[in-house]
Amino acid sequence: ESMAAVLKDIEAREDYKKIILKAEENILAAGGYEGASLDVIADAMSSLGMLAKNPSSGALQFRREYSLVIRDILDGDGTGDRARAQNLTKDQYIEKFVKAPQFGNMGELVVFLESEFNVRQFLMTSIQDVIRKTKETTSAGANISLPKWKVDQVVLPVFKDKFEFYDYFEKRGSLEWQNVLKMRLVNKLNAYATSSKFRLESDPTLLDRNKVAAFIDSLDQRMPEIVLWEVKIQNKIIK
Repeated sequence: ESMAAVLKDIEAREDYKKIILKAEENILAAGGYEGASLDVIADAMSSLGMLAKNPSSGALQFRREYSLVIRDILDGDGTGDRARAQNLTKDQYIEKFVKAPQFGNMGELVVFLESEFNVRQFLMTSIQDVIRKTKETTSAGANISLPKWKVDQVVLPVFKDKFEFYDYFEKRGSLEWQNVLKMRLVNKLNAYATSSKFRLESDPTLLDRNKVAAFIDSLDQRMPEIVLWEVKIQNKIIK
């Protein structure tokens, strides 16, 4: 249970990566970033989580991190000056005085994109950035922060035996997966190796590093070498 939150986040981003790559595939098949229709681009925005439903009206709107930039663009030049005149930060001014665009359906969004060139360019760049960062990541999953509700929906797998886990890990075991499991083992082992069992009899406030080293060496065939090495480093057994 103590690992559930981080593992759910990894799983959610692994699954979401497939959606992002599919969005790129659809754009390229429709003529690329320059040639794809705005209907395809709008669908990509939805797939990439750039849109959300307004809780009050049920209308579509841009997520806050995109909405603030879009409203700044729509407000034209001088937004910063107008904010200072009101003794507000730029974001505070935008939130208070610049209405967030909302859409009853995807068709209305397409009409909005057709009429707002600068907004369209910003969103196209944002789409490309999300896709590029996701493809470049060497850890795991999409390079994006997913909302908590989406992460909470993830059902973590269970395994009847270690072999079933091995099969799963072989398919899903990204670098991030490995690092999470490694650090879990490192922290658990380090907590045990620095407990009262491994203190000097002459001074219980100090570690008996010879005893710690012997204990860690005894685990040579039972735990990953990188875990043993990390714990030795943390306890200055090796430098």
